[in-house]
Amino acid sequence: MDNKQLEKEKRIKVLVVDDSTTVREVVAKILSTDKKIEIIGQARNGKEAIELVAKLNPDIVTMDIVMPEMDGLEATEYIMAYHPTPIAIVTSSLAGKGKDFVYKSLDLGALAVIAKPDYISDLGNDFIEKVKLLSKVPVITHLAGKRKRRVKRTGISASKKVGTNKTVGIVSSTGGPDALRRILSKLPSDFPAGVVIVQHIGKGFEKDLIGWLNGYSRLTVKQAQPDEKIEPGCVYFAPSGYHTVVKEKGELGLMNSPPVWGHRPSGDIMLSSLAQSYGLRAIGVILTGMGKDGARGLKAIKDAGGKTIAQDEKTSLIFGMPNVAIEMGAADRIASIDSITDEIMKAL
Repeated sequence: MDNKQLEKEKRIKVLVVDDSTTVREVVAKILSTDKKIEIIGQARNGKEAIELVAKLNPDIVTMDIVMPEMDGLEATEYIMAYHPTPIAIVTSSLAGKGKDFVYKSLDLGALAVIAKPDYISDLGNDFIEKVKLLSKVPVITHLAGKRKRRVKRTGISASKKVGTNKTVGIVSSTGGPDALRRILSKLPSDFPAGVVIVQHIGKGFEKDLIGWLNGYSRLTVKQAQPDEKIEPGCVYFAPSGYHTVVKEKGELGLMNSPPVWGHRPSGDIMLSSLAQSYGLRAIGVILTGMGKDGARGLKAIKDAGGKTIAQDEKTSLIFGMPNVAIEMGAADRIASIDSITDEIMKAL
């Protein structure tokens, strides 16, 4: 085998699925700018996607949600049950079926939800890197109904002796929605602290993510509002386009300052403000994600005497952000996603 053949063998094989010819061409054109990616096929609907996955054996599928004949949700369900393959949901459908289906796809085994571009410049290198990283994630057979909501059975009882003067800050990115679901579904209804979350996600997607997480959590999950008082048992989600900060009196603030590491909201800004306002009463958590946002903020909490937790490599979809935090000595505890809730309770 010559070098050209060897290089082709190592390419990441991508199947692009979307009912719009224009969108398929845009996604294919962007991904094809990377020499390590090969577009091996395109499908107009879920039915074609299922056929091509079985025939072409792609390394990853970029899947639209709302399509004729068979939508992306049904296609994802079938593929993960019979031909397990990494799937990234690429969509802008936030109304009608799309609104209901986007996060249900994660229940069925899709790895991540990525905002669909309007123009080529909307995706760029970040989109390419996400596709490349997700293509390497091991996936397993994921039969429909295998993952059940266990809100009434999986909670951890909060000790009556625990105070209510602490706040938990969580930062997550790629792979974060499912990680957040697994953490929030185990927190008890009498959880004695407030939770502030920064999740890197496309603009307009956070409201649907909040609704999805509310279906799993005993706590109230809501979008953060300016000057809102942080209350125990409430989860405050940083809105897209604004940095969310924790102020000294336990109130939330929103800022329109420049992005940090390309993100607004920024995990570094949120966690650093939590460290400054709460000091040793702060608890910081950094989950799966690309890049290094949140690592410096987590270190600020540790330096202030607070407790810090990082997700381990084995259970992180993308071990970028937790790894940076661990390498800089910012994490007191390194835990699997299913152990992080226990670590939070111990920190309280």
